[in-house]
Amino acid sequence: AANGDLGASLIERQDSRAKIFAVFKCIGFESQEALTVAERQQMELVKLYPVAAELETWIQVKENLDTRNIRPIAADLKWIEESIDARKGEAEQVQGVQRKLADELKHEELMSLNRFYEDIRGRAQLKRAASARDDADGTDSARADSPGGFPPGPGGDLDGGFSSDGM
Repeated sequence: AANGDLGASLIERQDSRAKIFAVFKCIGFESQEALTVAERQQMELVKLYPVAAELETWIQVKENLDTRNIRPIAADLKWIEESIDARKGEAEQVQGVQRKLADELKHEELMSLNRFYEDIRGRAQLKRAASARDDADGTDSARADSPGGFPPGPGGDLDGGFSSDGM
């Protein structure tokens, strides 16, 4: 049972990000046009995986040294800090790309909303024009000979098949 627990524990600790990156590295990161903006943002994260893994490692090294009160020599400390800063810079660039993609999505949604409103305005304008034309002709666009917009009832009576005496 102990071996089974250890195996399950190892599987849980596996980092699937590396596997996902490896797959995309093999097939390529191109042809993203068909992806949604959210999916393209995720792809930017996948592309960044090696840099992110290095950054995590450098941060762990620095934290381990601090925890153990080990002070590296000035050159090593500078190298560690420059390595962390460089990878943070790359991460910030990816965040910039993601912000640009988010802005693009927001712009697309705004344009779609504007097209929707223009369509509604256009339909309302057509309806007003048809109503004005009908008023000028003395007709109702719904049905000139039908009271209340009801179609004629059986036998052609205009009250929808109902007589004034309720029958």
